[in-house]
Amino acid sequence: LHLSTQMNTHNLAGVRAAARLGAERITLARELSLPEVALLCAAAAEEGMEVEVFAHGALCVCYSGQCFMSSMIGGRSANRGMCAQACRLPYELKNGALQKSLPSPGGHLLSPQDLCTVDMVPQLVEAGVASLKIEGRMKSPEYVAAVVAVYRKALDGALAARAAEDATEDAIEASVPTAPVTDDDRTRLTEAFSRGFTTAYLEGERGNAIMSYQRPNNRGLFLGRVDEVRDGAAFLSSSQVLAEGDVLEFWTRKGNAVATLGPVRTDRKGRYHIPLDSKTRTVRAGDRVFRVRSAEAAFTDDAREPRVPIVGVATLHVGEPLAVEFHPATVADLRQVGFIDDGSLTEALDSATADGLATTAAIARRLQMLPEVPVGSAEGAPVETARTRPVSFDDVAAHVDRLGNTPFQLVRLTVDMDDGVGIGFSALHGVRARALDDLAAALNAPWTGRRLPRVADREPLPAAHPSGCRIAVTVTNPACARAAKRAGAHLIYVPALNYRRGEAVIAGQKNAAAEQA
Repeated sequence: LHLSTQMNTHNLAGVRAAARLGAERITLARELSLPEVALLCAAAAEEGMEVEVFAHGALCVCYSGQCFMSSMIGGRSANRGMCAQACRLPYELKNGALQKSLPSPGGHLLSPQDLCTVDMVPQLVEAGVASLKIEGRMKSPEYVAAVVAVYRKALDGALAARAAEDATEDAIEASVPTAPVTDDDRTRLTEAFSRGFTTAYLEGERGNAIMSYQRPNNRGLFLGRVDEVRDGAAFLSSSQVLAEGDVLEFWTRKGNAVATLGPVRTDRKGRYHIPLDSKTRTVRAGDRVFRVRSAEAAFTDDAREPRVPIVGVATLHVGEPLAVEFHPATVADLRQVGFIDDGSLTEALDSATADGLATTAAIARRLQMLPEVPVGSAEGAPVETARTRPVSFDDVAAHVDRLGNTPFQLVRLTVDMDDGVGIGFSALHGVRARALDDLAAALNAPWTGRRLPRVADREPLPAAHPSGCRIAVTVTNPACARAAKRAGAHLIYVPALNYRRGEAVIAGQKNAAAEQA
């Protein structure tokens, strides 16, 4: 049983209530500071519970779990994961008495920036946080992949640094190196989605410092300002590398203008040449330019890389069933086959363009920590002697290695086969597929079939509220209040101003016995 942030757990009483309900993990409210998080982590540990905190994504303008703005305005409940984000709409600040608009820092007065704690991950780990919560329910696959990859890197680095304090020299030498979070990683987060980043309440930031008054949606990556506009094109100097298909947004004096970059062109000064059309004709020199979508960051056919590295064994003996077996590769397996070596792995971990190699090694390292090695195997029909051309090692290897869109990557294959054997490739494909399914089931086994423990000391249910209709009436003077009471009203609301015990000004008239009104 996991309790979400909708429970608004923000103090010791909330932690203890969660324990009584039988929770294994609680997600704390977003409004807590780091010292408060550490205190509640310690309290949860005493109760045998884990703590999860929000690490990245949209901030709520209201208290966690207490906002009904979306359900009231848009008919979509934020507490059910369907927030319509009414706080991102434009609002105007007015003087209620004068009905006059007041100056404001922007048109989106209720729109907070996005939470980003990638540089606080070591502190969160030290505080005792067991899980980082990343917004992703209504985001694109590209966003989820990019953000999770950066936080996985930050978390691995924090855990490795913590383990190194007590590890032996041999253990440190045998471990897979980790790299710190870089500026390129932070850029990747910004390009994935950003309204501007803040650590917000975790570091005591409040008020205007955490708001995004000017813009309620993706701000993107700042590229620079337009140098000049001439001959139907804008010229931009930027340290960022642009690619065909990038979506750019110009912040002009007459609103925002969007353009999709065609073939990349530069002038003699190395400035990007960006053709303007009817949608971008308002662009002028000095306007800010942001990249709101990177073409290179969009998913390709290899978007699922890196995959789980596996080792395979195919057995083909005449008269015996065709057999295929897979198990996860270890870091030693990766080194043995030359998939990685110490030098290339270190280089990969330091490179912003080689995350796949480092992550594949990290997957192998984590799978080594499982108490039992997951194995997937399957058998087929008995192997026969070839009637025409016998199959070769290369034939078997080529067909076993057809992993397609599976989450696996074959890094080593051993083929144990007799000479002159024959086998239909379709039969080999079927056995391979069943072995991969078996391995996937074995890898998922620790997380399937779990049952919630029996909840002890359940809180007694509250007594049912008495049925019946209750009437509340708003009144503006004592006469109305008395009339409402005679008519059967159970509750009255009085717009009292300058209230003092025993008297109040109601609708401009002073009443000496306000309580009796």
